[in-house]
Amino acid sequence: MNFDKILFVGHKNDTNSPDYGLVYNSFYTSLKNLSKNLKPFFYEDYNKKERDQNLIKIHKQFNPDLVIFVYQLGELDFETLMILKNTNSTTVNFYGDDCWRFKTFTLKTHHLFDVIVSFDESKKIDYEKHNISNVIFSQWGGISKFAIQKVSNEFDYEVSFIGAKTELRDWIIKKLKKNGVHVECFGMGWPNGIIHFEEMKKIISKSKINLDLQNSISYDIRFLSRYPRGLYRVIKNFFSNKLKQEDGIKARIFEVTSMGGLLLTYFNPNYSNYFNIGKEIYCYSNIDNIIEMIKIILMQPEESNFVRFNGHKRSINDHLYENRMKVFFKDLRKIRK
Repeated sequence: MNFDKILFVGHKNDTNSPDYGLVYNSFYTSLKNLSKNLKPFFYEDYNKKERDQNLIKIHKQFNPDLVIFVYQLGELDFETLMILKNTNSTTVNFYGDDCWRFKTFTLKTHHLFDVIVSFDESKKIDYEKHNISNVIFSQWGGISKFAIQKVSNEFDYEVSFIGAKTELRDWIIKKLKKNGVHVECFGMGWPNGIIHFEEMKKIISKSKINLDLQNSISYDIRFLSRYPRGLYRVIKNFFSNKLKQEDGIKARIFEVTSMGGLLLTYFNPNYSNYFNIGKEIYCYSNIDNIIEMIKIILMQPEESNFVRFNGHKRSINDHLYENRMKVFFKDLRKIRK
């Protein structure tokens, strides 16, 4: 089956960034680089009251072979999604948060699309349990527009972290500081504030170590005793089971490596499917291990630069969104033949 005409439906700039948002720079840009006949429909270009009717109208005029959605937060009515599904077009939605939204979002919306794309291979059992067979498994990636070609050996930061401030992350950063490790933090809630992709690339490439910190529920008694809200979240989740209990694979690991950064991230067994741990990226197991790992990495600059170079090479060769989209189209043709 050919998918020559593609209609992309998603956000252009959900983060109000001068570089545009993640959805635009990842999914849309990679599709644009690969497709000769791609038409965008960005949510921000239409007010909510008129968005659905405009999408139906544009779909009818363009008559695409394939409609790719990044539908996340009720940007469109269910009725509209069903109308488009019942046309000659194949409709696909990308689900990037299955690690914590499978029950609350994916199970409630998967039937609205012909094919769904999950970024969490660990949910294969759950998909089989619910008899959902129209699923393709993919992954986040690095953004080619912001990837660097040459790894730097000149640094402005010892250790940096880019991401929103949360109680757990704040506790980790303070714990590191008490142990002599200063981390320069960027993102919502931190003194340095929010940064955008171009700034992010500069910081990542100029940091000796780029931390990737988890943001799920923590059961560490040291954290819970200091932050009562953390304990409240544990109790709440026990009854509701709706909060983020685990950190899946995030886009940040591919962004950091493609931007020439040395990555130190929380351990996830699935990372070994994408990187050689210890030779292309570093992982930590707990907060005490973070401190130990940072000190070891900083004491071994030659080895850490070797890991930085290997991680960058692997990410550029295998993990850009263009790589993901090529595999996606191959899998889509199999499932829709």
